[in-house]
Amino acid sequence: MKVRLPQGMGGGPSNMQSMIKQAQKMQEDMAALQEDLDAREIRFRFKSEKNVTIPCHLCIPKGAEGKKLPLMITLQGHSTGMHISLGRPIYPGDEQDCKGGDRDFAIRAVKEGFATLCIEQRCMGECGSKPDGHPNCNHPALQAILLGRTLIGERCWDISRTIDALPAHFPQLDMNRIAIMGNSGGGTAAPLARKTLQKAINLGL
Repeated sequence: MKVRLPQGMGGGPSNMQSMIKQAQKMQEDMAALQEDLDAREIRFRFKSEKNVTIPCHLCIPKGAEGKKLPLMITLQGHSTGMHISLGRPIYPGDEQDCKGGDRDFAIRAVKEGFATLCIEQRCMGECGSKPDGHPNCNHPALQAILLGRTLIGERCWDISRTIDALPAHFPQLDMNRIAIMGNSGGGTAAPLARKTLQKAINLGL
């Protein structure tokens, strides 16, 4: 399982270093203060592998300047995207998911003092959803199988590449204190990533 999983995750030992270098070239494209989260928000994208760009949203609690912060990675399930984790509805039905479904957990993580990272998972939200915002997983999942990979493995690969890329750009993060959480599809990716990346991720919820 542990030997074969990296291949299903989107690459193997031969190209891992090149993927890490690509991920570390990510560029911050937005930084703004958001009063509703009481945090500084930084939006960025990076390439986890060739032709795959992953949008991320990092929230740094206000008043944490000069501190090393633990990191909470949050993963949405099969929804319209990572904006649900931030409690910001975009599509019809989002508001119910944000509040009624208790999916806006990034807000809570920030309030608990975590630097909180929302990662857009493949085939959801900004990473290839349908025009109405709903996930578009079926065909990509079948295509991945034909290539000897799995969609859930590719999502775990993206999480791994994100962790590799963060230290060079965000020195305020304590990379020795990383937790991960998710619901539904994100709740499937979270424990798999935790198991696969045991040396990097300390806690899975």
